[in-house]
Amino acid sequence: MTNRQKPTRRTVAWSASVIVIAAVAVGIAAAANNPQSEQGAAEQKSIPVNCVVAQQVTEFEDVKTYTGTITAARVSELAFARAGRVTKVFVDEGEDVYQGKCLAQLDVRHLEARRSELQAQRAQAVALLEEYLAGPRKETISAARADVTDMRSQFEHAQASHQRNEDLYRRKVISKEEYDRSNFGVRSAKAKFDSTQRKLDELLAGTRKEKITAQRAAVSRLDAALKDLAVDVDDAHLIAPFEGRIAIRHIDEGTYVSPTTPVFRYVEITSLEARIGLPVDIARTIHTGMQQDVLIGDRTYSAKVKTVLPELDSTTRTRTVVLALDADAAETVVPGEVARISIPETVRTAGYWLPTAALSRSSRGLWSVLVIDKLDDTATGIAARRDIEILHVQGERVLVRGTLQPGDHVITGGTHRVVAGQKVRGMIQ
Repeated sequence: MTNRQKPTRRTVAWSASVIVIAAVAVGIAAAANNPQSEQGAAEQKSIPVNCVVAQQVTEFEDVKTYTGTITAARVSELAFARAGRVTKVFVDEGEDVYQGKCLAQLDVRHLEARRSELQAQRAQAVALLEEYLAGPRKETISAARADVTDMRSQFEHAQASHQRNEDLYRRKVISKEEYDRSNFGVRSAKAKFDSTQRKLDELLAGTRKEKITAQRAAVSRLDAALKDLAVDVDDAHLIAPFEGRIAIRHIDEGTYVSPTTPVFRYVEITSLEARIGLPVDIARTIHTGMQQDVLIGDRTYSAKVKTVLPELDSTTRTRTVVLALDADAAETVVPGEVARISIPETVRTAGYWLPTAALSRSSRGLWSVLVIDKLDDTATGIAARRDIEILHVQGERVLVRGTLQPGDHVITGGTHRVVAGQKVRGMIQ
């Protein structure tokens, strides 16, 4: 070894000694500060955390919201009851209409002509009936009496002449032919006298009841024809059946319509309904007359259950509940808006209610909570993980089930600084 090499070896030896001493020092310091060592575990302080005691429930009340639509209580496709040409339309789309207002009119000129004709026929029939009821005039009876007197005189004269001819015939003064002619004259005069007498008797007795009855029937028949015509005239005017609003106007003047031609789509505005589909089991708890709050937009309205339809909706498989809104809702609500109702429902399932802050994500998309295990009298123990399953979320709390046990102290605060195996001290909220 040269003199140049000797200092280098001494330097290396000294450096190695320093490194060994430093390593020993670091090891001692690490051993003293390691929390996993027995000495560190003995000296570890517990971390204060908030916690709740897990209490199992077997059922809970959940409020579910169901959605439906606002509809008018009555919606009609108005049409004329008879065919004809439209001559006047009195309303337009969006116009509010009172009950009984005339909305449109058909041409009624031919109906008016027919009515005038029937009225004339009825006047004639009534005049004849009044004549029958009043009976014959005095002048007619006097003339009939005079005819009877004249016929009686002629009959008596013929009878007297025949008696003389009968005596002459017995004496063979006149022929058989002249006698027969005289006898025929008597019978003819007698027949005329009887005829005029019967006419007088008929005039004195008045008009026969059967004739009066027949004439009254004729008047009634014309009255019926006039009433039927009045219905036709009424049907030529389209009248608003209830208070409402014109939603759609389908026709204009000059259009020829039939009884199946819609003229207006007419919507009632004073009475609104909410139609909401409910599951069958929920619908069974709803009864006619029940009060129910209905949320429409950002406002809540009072309503009363009008009916529950007996059949299932083929699409949604729900039963439709019809709720009648209070009258004041018509001022701000229009058909077609979305309506919502909330109904409390008892759900029977076992679990534990925990604050959402107690949950943390676990592996494979699951959830877990930390509980205080091995509790002592001071509520101090070791944090342990429990896997759970979320059953229901309700605001700031959740219903869970899993490996929890009744009485477990579940950590709800400070979980971000606590890990499993760490010593903690629970403070029950």
